[in-house]
Amino acid sequence: MANDFNDFGGIPFLDKLKMLADYAPLLSKLQAIIATDDAHEQALRVIEAAKWAAGKTDTPVDNEALHHIEAVLKTKEGKDLFHWLVEKVQETGGDS
Repeated sequence: MANDFNDFGGIPFLDKLKMLADYAPLLSKLQAIIATDDAHEQALRVIEAAKWAAGKTDTPVDNEALHHIEAVLKTKEGKDLFHWLVEKVQETGGDS
């Protein structure tokens, strides 16, 4: 019986190390998200992480969409809208 924890889909050990090295920047971005308590700053860091991941694909629309969302969130109006949305969600307890 194979050990599921060591098998990891049959990926060779060196390939696992390469995958870890390739995705280390994403892990760093995830740590940055966790490191802040400000919801708006977390949202910007989530977008940064998503932009990194989107850069790994051949689909330009995800890059463009994230660029526009980030641009809006960086404006005063976008930040105000974000905080308003967070407030509304908190008021309802996240229920729809």
